Amino acid sequence: MRKIFSELGSLFTTPVGIVIIVTAVWHLALWLLKIRPDLLTSTASFLVDIIVVLVLSDRWVYFFSQFVLPVKTPQERHEIYHRVNSGADGPALFIKNGEIILRAGEEKKRGSGVILVDTASAAVLRTDTEIRDTIGPGITFTRRGEYIAGTVDLRTQFQAIGPIPGDQPFAPPTEFNKQYVSVQKRRQETSGLTRDGFEVVLGISIKFSVQKPEAGVEDPDAQVISRYGFNREAVEKAIVRKMVQVGNGDNAVHLPWNRLPAHLTINLWREYVRKFKFSELFTSEKVSGLQTIEEMINRRLQQTRVFELNDTGVPTGGQTFSPEAQYLFDRGIQVEQVKFHCLYFDPALEEKIIQAWETDWLGNAKKEQKQLEEWEALIDTSAREEALKSFAELASRPFFTKPRPSQNPYSTLQLLFQEVKSSVVADHNVQSNLEDEIRKMDDFLKWLQDNNASLMYRQKDKQP
Repeated sequence: MRKIFSELGSLFTTPVGIVIIVTAVWHLALWLLKIRPDLLTSTASFLVDIIVVLVLSDRWVYFFSQFVLPVKTPQERHEIYHRVNSGADGPALFIKNGEIILRAGEEKKRGSGVILVDTASAAVLRTDTEIRDTIGPGITFTRRGEYIAGTVDLRTQFQAIGPIPGDQPFAPPTEFNKQYVSVQKRRQETSGLTRDGFEVVLGISIKFSVQKPEAGVEDPDAQVISRYGFNREAVEKAIVRKMVQVGNGDNAVHLPWNRLPAHLTINLWREYVRKFKFSELFTSEKVSGLQTIEEMINRRLQQTRVFELNDTGVPTGGQTFSPEAQYLFDRGIQVEQVKFHCLYFDPALEEKIIQAWETDWLGNAKKEQKQLEEWEALIDTSAREEALKSFAELASRPFFTKPRPSQNPYSTLQLLFQEVKSSVVADHNVQSNLEDEIRKMDDFLKWLQDNNASLMYRQKDKQP
């Protein structure tokens, strides 16, 4: 009985029910007033009212359903009208920044539904037996049996792993340190051993995203153009293709797409730090070991072919295949940058390094002195050669315009010394330090002029 009355109550809340109630009240009033209505007229009027109400109700539902969602095309208007009119039992979902926003129990519905996706998100639809479609920003109407297989955030992602500023990973535990467990957990994330067996811990930041579409290439089926870039193929790869992370024992879990870059980065960091001694992480001829490791990790995550390092961190001259870059490409992910931040190690290790340096300081000082002396000798030789070249160029400049050199040695020397003196006098920095030399050059030039005149007089007398 309760169910029957419940259904009757639901009926009376519909437009048809309202017509029935109004007609019944009208005829009850006529009966109380002892007015006998015409049965045929009343029946015809009732049927007309029912038809008019049904038609108007249907059209009003079609009209107002367009304002439930921002639909644009006639197909979308028909879809939203059908779901509003039929009371579809499918889910109504909103995906914002890669996260599904829904009411409790909404995810269990498998009827025809609707999904609204913002411009920073994308998703993949599936059934229990197959992958159906990849959807981007806009409105998507789902069919019966379809549900979301996974979502992605199209924005650039930033992820930090390892210790954070303020952590002391190698500090001993104390009863006052309530964050010790979380600090040690971050320490284990990036803990690595150098070639000589020392533990180092690193703070790493990773910048990555789902692969962007090529410049100028737009998805023809996209309803809304996202400024973050919607690559349908890359989104499907990121969600559908799974990787398994093997844990302890039989605990194996699927690795989400946004955890794969960090997973690969940690493995590469541990691989390369084993190639260097602790001291080599900070010192090198050109770049430090840390800089080399950072560069190699970026290359391994972005390029399928990279140059190879041997077990001591020295380039072999050959190239090797990078499976990590291929893994990322197969999952539709691109890593833009990996950056190293804080490096942590046991403070006792620093004391050992200082003690070793104090022990070898004399040998290191002599070695550096020898290097400085060699550099000084090289600089001195190079400067002397440059000075000789400059002097030769300066001294020969007056003879460039002479088609034929003079046979008078005094005239030749006079041209040579006159150019040298002019250059010295023009250089104020040199002039202040060579005043005595300039006076000697003046005396020498005067002697050349006298001898040149005397020689020319004797040659003139010898002529017949």
